[in-house]
Amino acid sequence: MKYGLTIRAFGLAMVAALATGCKSPPSTDSKTVDVIPQSSLVALGKSMPTVRVELVGIKGSEEKTFQAVKARLWFSGDPTKDETSLRTQKNEKDKDGVSAIYKMRFSAASETEKQTLKRNDPIWKRWERENVLYVMIVGDVDTAAGTKASEQEWKQIIPVHSKVDWSRSVIVVKLGTSGLEIETAYQVNE
Repeated sequence: MKYGLTIRAFGLAMVAALATGCKSPPSTDSKTVDVIPQSSLVALGKSMPTVRVELVGIKGSEEKTFQAVKARLWFSGDPTKDETSLRTQKNEKDKDGVSAIYKMRFSAASETEKQTLKRNDPIWKRWERENVLYVMIVGDVDTAAGTKASEQEWKQIIPVHSKVDWSRSVIVVKLGTSGLEIETAYQVNE
């Protein structure tokens, strides 16, 4: 008899949860991300600055902290700045030898083509284990000194979770003299 009551109570709880719209939390949804240098940057020719770009996995609980990150300080290496501490933490490798930062480098010498973080890259496995819901894309403002972009335009945070509908299967990020721009549209569903 006690067993039957437990099952009935569980069933009623499930019906109540479904009736009230029980929502599952979002989970990491791996995507392919292309970072493409724009003609405005490549046209600088030999004077094109070398630009480091990093894609950083962010947990939902870290979003506010990373919203406050300043792009200029992210690459500074100044041990008195919070950004340096955060970058050091994210750069630590896990048991599989994978950092939480995916690094790219663009320069006039040879790196003027599109660079891609593929959806099957090992970093996504780490981000899935850590339930990463956002990716901060940040460019090195100091090395891009020859560009016209403000510091704020060198950092973008995009959602990479299961409650986002992207307009394309590949997230396209433009890298130009005006900073970083997310070209692919998306909508967050509640």
